[in-house]
Amino acid sequence: MLINRRVAIALCGLSLLLPAQLPAQEAYPSKPIRLIVPYAPGGNSDTLARILSDKLAARMGQPIVVDNRPSAGSILGTDLAAKAPPDGYTLAMTDPGPMAINAALFRKLPYQPSKDLAPVALLASVQQVLVVHPSVPARSMQELVALAKAKPGGLNYASFGIGSIGHLATELIKRTADIDLVHVPYKGTAQATAALLAGEVSAIVLGEPAVLGHIKAGRMRALATLGGKRSVSLPEVPTMAESGIPGFDITVWFGVVAPARTPGEIIAKLAGEISQAFAEPDVKEKLSNLGFELRTGTPVQFKALVETETRMWAAAVEASGARLD
Repeated sequence: MLINRRVAIALCGLSLLLPAQLPAQEAYPSKPIRLIVPYAPGGNSDTLARILSDKLAARMGQPIVVDNRPSAGSILGTDLAAKAPPDGYTLAMTDPGPMAINAALFRKLPYQPSKDLAPVALLASVQQVLVVHPSVPARSMQELVALAKAKPGGLNYASFGIGSIGHLATELIKRTADIDLVHVPYKGTAQATAALLAGEVSAIVLGEPAVLGHIKAGRMRALATLGGKRSVSLPEVPTMAESGIPGFDITVWFGVVAPARTPGEIIAKLAGEISQAFAEPDVKEKLSNLGFELRTGTPVQFKALVETETRMWAAAVEASGARLD
């Protein structure tokens, strides 16, 4: 009987200690969230990140801190996200470059997209547009192809870097149309765009937000879009398929990823909040005015898209012959 009393007293004392030793887990999020943008300020990813940070902060009750980490073709920032603690407090903006192209372009990457990063939510997509300087005597893709065949190597095109989407997409156009255009790579979208505006190069493939104002002002001439359907903002511009160059359905998507092994309940919460934030009418209107199309999808659908695009861009890298070490 004495032993039982002592055991009971000991258990009672232990029960009083447990709440102090095992505090309840804090609700997520309980502190600011870092959103890494692996590009310089001012680009498409940065624009979307800042729209998202304002809306998501209001919904989740914590600041969303945008952290621009441009370097090495998006590798630095993406690697930082991949190696961050998987606790939901570090996220990263992404697009086909970090998630689908780099694995084929670089023989050695410090991160593996499929193993080190978890898709969270798609945000938006942009049409890619082939534009030429107004001095180029071609008003359609058919005329550009004829001009290029009449003067092999006489026309050039800009890109914002070897292995960039504009580079790979134009190489696919060259192969499909059997034409020769000389590649002139620049360091970033701003330099490549300035080169076209100055007439230093004949053509470039860029996302619609970067060219829409220039097209409407007559500083660039749009010949074709690379998506499977016409652009809402440029309904008069035909697609590549309509221009006699089949097989093109290239749009650039943007989304949010987290470090792999981030708990599923945190991924689900983030996905839901992001989806609802981008469904708000003012966000949809802003995206449309900037040349973006709203793009939604569950984490599972986002993962499937990445797998499909990885195969497509691997083929494009092989066709271009572009490899970086």
